[in-house]
Amino acid sequence: ELESGHIAVYPNPSNGLINIDINQVNYNNIQLNICDLSGKVIYTETIQNKQNSAKIKLNLANIEKGLYLLELSTPYKRIVNTISIL
Repeated sequence: ELESGHIAVYPNPSNGLINIDINQVNYNNIQLNICDLSGKVIYTETIQNKQNSAKIKLNLANIEKGLYLLELSTPYKRIVNTISIL
């Protein structure tokens, strides 16, 4: 199950290079969305979870500086974190 304690997003704040570590998740497809504060999706990816963990590296250096919402979801759970791009 997707739980906030199993997710690490770093560094935060960031210059645009973001790492996301997902551990101990027993679900095959996790949807990752990055949204601006108005809710507009600016990045989306489906993560294929292998061996209960995934490591994702995102390069968001080309987006405007500010606050964004990082959303991870399965059909059963949704977790939202705030990220800051400097």
